[in-house]
Amino acid sequence: MKMMKNSLLRVVCMLAVIPLVTSVDAVAETKGRTLNLKIKSIMDVMGDRGNFTYIPKRSVLHVPKGLEAKFLPEKDRTYLRFGDFYKKNQVWIMKVEVSQSEMEGDAPLCEERLERLKKTGKVVIAVRNGQPTSIVRKKQMNLTEVRIEK
Repeated sequence: MKMMKNSLLRVVCMLAVIPLVTSVDAVAETKGRTLNLKIKSIMDVMGDRGNFTYIPKRSVLHVPKGLEAKFLPEKDRTYLRFGDFYKKNQVWIMKVEVSQSEMEGDAPLCEERLERLKKTGKVVIAVRNGQPTSIVRKKQMNLTEVRIEK
């Protein structure tokens, strides 16, 4: 199970830095087994002003009212890597560095810290080493998962 989790994490990390389109599927080899992933099943789309980027599901910690539209699909947009997208949109995005234990769900995110971040009025995204990362949910955590319906 641990090996499969690490392989999935590596695939998600690779997807975050490779230019993608929504119809692409990811395939990972794990000890002779093939793991097929649909991009939309593990990634969310975030966009603004004709650009978009992919971020892992469960990496969004908070979406304030009025910014929900940033997660709705639009046509005719240009893909940008997360770093480039963040540079153009840092007015409404806040990155929050999380530890490995917070990322894996072994240590809970500080509730006081989350409350302070919610007051900024920005979309708060969990990052590890500057790149968006998923946070494993524990029952006591109250994280936002972006769901895009077609």
